[in-house]
Amino acid sequence: MASESVATTPKSCRLLKLGVEYLIPSDSNPHDLLDDASCLLACAETLVQCMIDGLHDEGSNMNVSPREAASMLYSLRYQLEMIRSMAEAANTISLRAA
Repeated sequence: MASESVATTPKSCRLLKLGVEYLIPSDSNPHDLLDDASCLLACAETLVQCMIDGLHDEGSNMNVSPREAASMLYSLRYQLEMIRSMAEAANTISLRAA
């Protein structure tokens, strides 16, 4: 008996899920994903430093309006989720290629 082989397409990895799920294509270049993750990480580091500086300064808008700090933390949380997802996808894609 001949067995039939069924070609399967690797699943896409999730980048982020808000109201819609955003996916990383399974054929993405792992090096490009890591480059993008590094870029987002540098932005996240800058955002954290701005928050540190802003919360340290008594006259800053962050101390006057805590909603601004909360909004920045909210965006940072999703930025970090995307960075993690990119690194995981790069790892998954690299392992499939090996």
